[in-house]
Amino acid sequence: HCPQCYLLRWSWCHFMDDKKTGAQLVDISVSETKAELTEMKAEMMGLKSELVKLKKNVQKFKTILPLTSTGLSWEGNPVKLGWIKSTSGVQSFNLPDALPMNASMVRIIAFHRSGNEGSSREVLYRLWTEVSGAEHVHFLYGWRYPQSAISFQAPEFWFPIEKTGRTVKALTESIQPSNDHGVVIYVSGYK
Repeated sequence: HCPQCYLLRWSWCHFMDDKKTGAQLVDISVSETKAELTEMKAEMMGLKSELVKLKKNVQKFKTILPLTSTGLSWEGNPVKLGWIKSTSGVQSFNLPDALPMNASMVRIIAFHRSGNEGSSREVLYRLWTEVSGAEHVHFLYGWRYPQSAISFQAPEFWFPIEKTGRTVKALTESIQPSNDHGVVIYVSGYK
């Protein structure tokens, strides 16, 4: 055998081996692609399921649910939490046990009255809840004046809440030592 024949035979054998290897590589690539597609399909199904849950939660947050003196019904009156006195220091008001643990927002009515309360001046009440260490604050402004007529307001505020530490806190620097009408707060609904 001549060296050229040997080289030709060796080249042909390697060509056939390479051809076989190429076909094997195509099979491996197709198998890997099928596996990746199957995995992607499973992920897409999981995302679709999460999207359905998210849509339900969004609908839930659009719906205001009642919490009144008759329970989870609109038939009764808002549930009284307490009276915010016009005194120094933080005052805390626990949310009622009847408020479902899955509630993530609570609607508070702040009923503020004033009249015949001494020197005429602006008042500010700060109301808040704490969620994950962050304060979620609403402000309530009013006016004190010495005339004997009573004025009032009753705005509603939405506060986020957690399963633990379910309290509404309040603070004012507008001290009223006598005839203090303060602010009465109520729960009227949740999400």
